[in-house]
Order: sequence, then C-alpha cells, then structure tokens
Amino acid sequence: MPVSSTSKQFVDGLKERRSATTKALDALFRTPKKLAGRLPDLQKPGYLAGPLPKWIRDDLKAHGAKKQREITHIDEWPKGQKEDVRKALVHAIEKSDKGNSIRVRFFWVLSGLINKEETIIEPKRLPNTGTITITFVSPQKRVRVSTAADTFGHIFVDVGP
Repeated sequence: MPVSSTSKQFVDGLKERRSATTKALDALFRTPKKLAGRLPDLQKPGYLAGPLPKWIRDDLKAHGAKKQREITHIDEWPKGQKEDVRKALVHAIEKSDKGNSIRVRFFWVLSGLINKEETIIEPKRLPNTGTITITFVSPQKRVRVSTAADTFGHIFVDVGP
C-alpha cells in the first residue's frame, strides 16, 4: 500500500511487507485498549465507509502517514473491506477493554494473481487474545511510475475499479 514511493522505499516496502501507511496504522492500533473512548463511534456500521474521520486522519499523520495521498488512498479502499477492518478493530478494542491481551498488526503485499484490492484478516475467527493480522493486498497492475516533474520516478500504487 505504499502510495507514492521512491524506488528504494517501494522495494523496502515489498521486502518488509510494510509501508508508511501500514506502520502508521500499526502505531495507532498497537494498543487497542487506548482507543476504548472511540469505541462508540467505531461500533457504528459504515463508520469507515466514507472519508476517514478527522481523529483517525490526525492520528495517522502523527504516526507517520505524512502525505495526504496516503490518507486519500485509504479513503479510496473498497468500502466492504474497510467495514471488515472496522469490525476487527472493534473486536480488538472490546476484548482488550475486558482485560484480554490482543494486538492488531497491519501489512501490505503486492500480487500479480488478483485484479482488485483485497484485505485478508487472520485468523478468520477473531481471537480473544493474541494477534489479529490485517494484510492489504494490491494488484500488481495498479503499480505505475510517475513521469511528472515533481514526482518523477516515484512509484504509485493506485486503488481502482
């Protein structure tokens, strides 16, 4: 999910399965219990379906998603997949608020085997303790290299129909 990267950042993202966006999401949701005050909002179905709420945008920027393109990229992700992520986050916050140790980890991979974005949440049956892993999968065909003067040579991963 590296939205706009130098070739080195892109290769590092592929190797690590991490991008600035997934690192920011990791930092924001590392300790779900700290987000218990946001639970009433996150419990609303469709809460993440549109543009991200201001508090999430601000927190992601504070945790490393500095480019507006990174936030816009998340906004453009398929609504159904964002809803699945919302449900997993709510589960993690509810369980951690009850004293369980639960962690949410975010990753990104590129695949030549798919035609549209996918989100894989594991385990499928969300645990009461342990780790929930959320992996964003981008189709390889969405990768492009910029020829614009201000971003020449940068690699973009688009979200699209």
